[in-house]
Amino acid sequence: MIDWTPEAQEYLDGYLKQVGALARRQGDDAEDIVSGLRDHITNELESAGKQDVDLDSLLAVLANMGTPEEVVSSDIPLRVPVQPEAPNAQASPPPPLQTPLPPLQPATQTVIVKRKSWLGCAVATLIAAILIPVGLAILGVISAITIPALTRSREAAHRASCAGNLKQIYQALYAYAEEDDGAFPPLSKASGTLMFNANALTETMLSNTGVFECPSDKENNNVKVDHAGIVPDDYSYYYISHAITNEAEGLVFVDAYKKAMETGTNIGDFRTADDIIIQRLRLKDLSTGGFTIEASQVPVLIEKPGHHIPGGSNVLFLDGHVEFIRDNQNKFPLTKAFMEALDSIDR
Repeated sequence: MIDWTPEAQEYLDGYLKQVGALARRQGDDAEDIVSGLRDHITNELESAGKQDVDLDSLLAVLANMGTPEEVVSSDIPLRVPVQPEAPNAQASPPPPLQTPLPPLQPATQTVIVKRKSWLGCAVATLIAAILIPVGLAILGVISAITIPALTRSREAAHRASCAGNLKQIYQALYAYAEEDDGAFPPLSKASGTLMFNANALTETMLSNTGVFECPSDKENNNVKVDHAGIVPDDYSYYYISHAITNEAEGLVFVDAYKKAMETGTNIGDFRTADDIIIQRLRLKDLSTGGFTIEASQVPVLIEKPGHHIPGGSNVLFLDGHVEFIRDNQNKFPLTKAFMEALDSIDR
């Protein structure tokens, strides 16, 4: 019995839905094709020894099968179980020969060997010299088209999974805040660890600690977080514990964090050079300098850079929505100065 992750199951359903739509447009039996294709994919995974199928395992099988258009336009070698023979069935004897076999030819048969024309050999060599490079060029073009398409499809799935991680963490933070007078958890006191302590969230709030890892984070593919107060330094996200809304406030926050780590204290509310009060994240009554802050503008978790193609990061905001911001937009919180300041902490 194969267990599918939600991401893998969602991706497979979408893939089969496209196959079915294309098959119906061609006038084929879409239901039979989709059913057979699902069985074929399951058999491939079982043959590979897969019991827990994640998105990467599924994509590896689909990469060998091709796009939905290619699947519908070609014959897929679906594995059909062979029906066993009846227990007492007896093979029927072969039919008798209708005509006698011809007599053997004498051993002195003459064999005529025709010499190949040198002109024919030259023509064949010339044709091969032309067709082989053309064939290789065609294969190169096909690879240049299909491989990037598969890469983009896989990356889009990873980016969506990463956004799902942030939404799960937000739900846990929200549950924590409801039990702590609306305040989000403080930062960990471990120097260089811009994240809250794991013991701040009970297992009821967050049971799947694998959400601290982005699927596209190649360096941090073994993130392990327990509920004993230990948060590793190889998670994929930065936790911003205070209500900052622009780069200037963000740089003040980084300085306050560094000073707090030197003294081993928590970061409370603090002031900027313009005498603006920066408060800890909370669910309501957020203000700075007497003005109410829009929760949709306050970052809570920022994905570390370098995970996705094209360059960019997922950002979770205080109202719970996740936005993918590209590096070249220079939009807060992914401005150059602020991201460099965060990177100086994560060392």
